[in-house]
Amino acid sequence: MDMASVEAPLVAPTEKDDNMAELVKIIETKVESFDPEKKELKDGEFDTDQKKVGYCGLLMRYANCTDKIFLIVAYSAATIWGACMPALVLFFGEMIDSIATIETAAESLSF
Repeated sequence: MDMASVEAPLVAPTEKDDNMAELVKIIETKVESFDPEKKELKDGEFDTDQKKVGYCGLLMRYANCTDKIFLIVAYSAATIWGACMPALVLFFGEMIDSIATIETAAESLSF
């Protein structure tokens, strides 16, 4: 069967498609007319002088008291665990150094 002879079924456009096409036209005209160098857009929808929101502001905007407590516990646990990892490396390094000294290593290599 030849693929060129197969045609896609025609679907009648719906009101939703018409609304989408109109929305696309509006967006295209606004994007084409946008000039970032103009400063007269203070009250416009392309205002670039908006106050920036930090990470904590985004995180805590909808957090209740329980969420904040969980976050504080999680941050504390992560900080403690992060501090424990180098401490464990130092501890086990000292422990291994106390077991195997340079003299015993040299003696074990001799036949």
